[in-house]
Amino acid sequence: MSSDRELKFFMARVADQAERHEDVIQYIKEIIDIDPKLSLDERNLLSVAYKALTGNRRTALRSVNAFLEDPSIQGAKERENRLIELRNSLIKELDDYCNSIVKFVDDKLLPAADDAISKVFYWKLKADYFRYSVEFKDEAARAQGSEAAKKAYEEAMNLAKDLSKANPQYLGLALNYSVFLYEIIGQKNEAIELADKSFKEAVGLIDKLEEDEYSEATLILQLLKDNVQLWTDDQNAE
Repeated sequence: MSSDRELKFFMARVADQAERHEDVIQYIKEIIDIDPKLSLDERNLLSVAYKALTGNRRTALRSVNAFLEDPSIQGAKERENRLIELRNSLIKELDDYCNSIVKFVDDKLLPAADDAISKVFYWKLKADYFRYSVEFKDEAARAQGSEAAKKAYEEAMNLAKDLSKANPQYLGLALNYSVFLYEIIGQKNEAIELADKSFKEAVGLIDKLEEDEYSEATLILQLLKDNVQLWTDDQNAE
């Protein structure tokens, strides 16, 4: 790693600790200009920064939508209009971040990826941000983005087929794809089947992982298990 790259990576880590997420992205962009083949740590910093920025908007949108669903607000036109303006502004900000990371992946990162783990990481990243971009849109606006997300998840799953079923990268992909199937496009049975299958396939293999991967995989397995239980209960209640 060149001294210039090392310095930029160091500053990206500092910015991450200081929760200066825009700065993290800028430093990683500068690293990409040096060499678009990112290390695992560099990829993770980029991912965490975008997740924080989009996560803030997604949380804010849930709060605004809760206010809009409040019967007392629905009768107050001025408040309702202001909330709609705020929601539209937040959706645009979310869209901008999602489009930004997808463009990065397409233009710079995927073309430089030369191993399965990197390719799975980037295709999953694309899929996740397509999902986030349609999460708060109406049904008509969801269609195109949902199709793009589905194709990206399917490509990531295909590229991940030779990874260990206990690999955290594979498990994280299976988790997010199942959430997409359940929450965004309503393929609930398929979501439960994928989450349940992924959990069961990994359980017998997890003890073979290194300590850091073991901890990450264990956390994802618990999320898969919880989702299967929750979704199954919801299906039975319908």
